[in-house]
Amino acid sequence: MKEKILLIGGAGFIGSYVCRKLLNLGYEVMVYDSFTRFKDMLEPYYLKCMDIRFGDIRDEIKFHRGDVRDSLNLNSVIDDFKPNRIINLAANPLANAMPEYNKEMLMTKIDGTHNILEAIRGKDYFDRFVYISSSMVYGDFLEIPVKLDQPKKPKNVYGMAKYCGEVITTGFNFMYDIPFSIIRPSAVYGPTDTNRRVSQIFMENAIKGKTLRLDNMGEMKLDFSYVDDVADGIVKVTINDKALGETFNITNGKGYSLLDYANYLKKYYPDLKMELVEKKDDKIPRRGALDISKAKELIGYEPKVDLEKGIGLYVDYYKKIGF
Repeated sequence: MKEKILLIGGAGFIGSYVCRKLLNLGYEVMVYDSFTRFKDMLEPYYLKCMDIRFGDIRDEIKFHRGDVRDSLNLNSVIDDFKPNRIINLAANPLANAMPEYNKEMLMTKIDGTHNILEAIRGKDYFDRFVYISSSMVYGDFLEIPVKLDQPKKPKNVYGMAKYCGEVITTGFNFMYDIPFSIIRPSAVYGPTDTNRRVSQIFMENAIKGKTLRLDNMGEMKLDFSYVDDVADGIVKVTINDKALGETFNITNGKGYSLLDYANYLKKYYPDLKMELVEKKDDKIPRRGALDISKAKELIGYEPKVDLEKGIGLYVDYYKKIGF
């Protein structure tokens, strides 16, 4: 019998890549997702991306529409499907979402994570809960690359919400011995992203011939991580017993400035213009590379796509879909 994996929030950008990898490995996959979006649901590009994500594998996946905050619905789905493992990707993916989304962001992580863990407590068929957190839990990086044990001092509601989910996860493990793993990605980018991260905004502005605005003179650094690499890391954590009870940074492991990103884009769009602005926002965490040595050593995680190669793949994707 195939092992069953439930992806909560699995219809999103990262989840769609994880689904494909799990199917290729022979797992039975179910996606539980609210299918809501914090941008225009009927935007043509979003609809196209959803078709690209699942069009050719739709019949291989079980889909169930539901909100992770709806405990009755969630319990029913888990009781019926009986997953061996659950990956919790459910979140508002916008780190800088408008304040009116703050409560929803918090409740999705706090109530949602609690509901999942309550639903699987005591289930003898269940053996792994994988919580997808974020590098935003660190707040300002005190050293580069940032270590897993740096004190967690998130500087925005997104980071707070993600960290709350971590605390709930480890708390349920302590109280009820629920097996878990925690993953902290960073600045994920690549084909079918619709979340208006800086990587997508820069890419689409370059295609349209718009000027790129780079605050802080483009010096802010991020650990830009190609989505296929991150999905590979999530799968490795999910299926490797060495990952039980462990927390991992799953990123590219290198820090690139926004100016680096823009300059790589300029190779494909030579007429690209940039506006370097001195504006600096102290509320934005000072970031950079994350230490991924634990993931490399323990589960064999090895990112394959650096930023230069990733931007090339991203450009090819936009050309292919005729954006």
